[in-house]
Amino acid sequence: MKTFKIIQNMKSKILVLIITISLFACGKNENKQSELLKLKAKRDKIDEQIAILEKEISESNTGNEKKKYFLVSTETLKFKPFNNYIEVYGKLDGDENVAVYPKMSGTVIKKYVDVGQKVKKDQILAQLDDAVYQEQLNDLRTSLALAKDMFEKQKTLWEQKIGSEVQYLQAKTNKESLEKKESLLLEQIDMMKIKSPIDGTVEEINLKVGQIATALPTSPVFRIVNFNNLKIVADISEGYANAIKKGDKAKISFPDVNKEFNSEVSFVSKFINTVNRTFQIELNFKSDPDNLKANMIALVVINNYSNNRAISLPVNIIQNDDKGDYVFIAVKENNENVARKRYIKKGYIYNGIVEITSGLNEGDNVVTTGLINIEDGSYLQIAE
Repeated sequence: MKTFKIIQNMKSKILVLIITISLFACGKNENKQSELLKLKAKRDKIDEQIAILEKEISESNTGNEKKKYFLVSTETLKFKPFNNYIEVYGKLDGDENVAVYPKMSGTVIKKYVDVGQKVKKDQILAQLDDAVYQEQLNDLRTSLALAKDMFEKQKTLWEQKIGSEVQYLQAKTNKESLEKKESLLLEQIDMMKIKSPIDGTVEEINLKVGQIATALPTSPVFRIVNFNNLKIVADISEGYANAIKKGDKAKISFPDVNKEFNSEVSFVSKFINTVNRTFQIELNFKSDPDNLKANMIALVVINNYSNNRAISLPVNIIQNDDKGDYVFIAVKENNENVARKRYIKKGYIYNGIVEITSGLNEGDNVVTTGLINIEDGSYLQIAE
């Protein structure tokens, strides 16, 4: 019974607690509801104020178009030098570069020079077997000695009015005929010697002792190069046929030996190679030949055009439409900087720079950056 009363008391307390919590929760919800209503009222008031301000701004802007400005950079044009260059690769050669051929065919019995050796004009480079000719010469000289002796005797007798004129003339004719044969035979013997046609350096040897050397234009046995006067030989595309002329200034550089020389075009061929559609040019220069080798590759930069008072621009700021190439210039209109199209004519282009031949003047302010989206008449804000 006592336990039952305790339980009843506990239930009563719990019931009271639940009722108290419920009443508190209800009071709290009523406070939140009241707060929400107040905030909504404030929001409605703010929305009303925003609407009023927007209407006032709209009315104040009626009839006035809002201006849009583009941030750009400009360059004030000035006359300055413009040069156009043509870059090609060529090969080094001597001004005298001679392939040497035997004048007659024969077996090589002696070779007197080696590659790299300096030689003089008419110096003997190699000897071909001339034994047959030497034997003929010995026999001929024996006959010639007898003919000379007979001629001298007949001449003495004829001068003393002894003997006949016919005997004298026969002796003279025989002697002179043998002398001509001797001269021809000596020429043939001399042709069995291979000689250098110029002063220079032996750059190539294509024969050996015991080998038969043939007198064919396709079989050179030596190559002699005179490196006192050097030249560059280059093949140029026919597209530059009217762009390069004799006397054009040029720079020649050899990347492998880190050397550079000033030169000029000394020869322009008038012949177009039908195989590769190129023509040949030459450039002469002087140098110490010890560091340079025949057929060495050289970079040739030819200055084929110069204008000391040119207007030029970076090629990447030039645009085009159906009317042609144009740039934008900044002009003052009603105290505003405004973009205006200016159509131009282009000249030479080199290394990203183009010469402007017409359409622009010294002092024009050309827009160089910020070109995206601007049009003729766009308002500009020029960066300082």
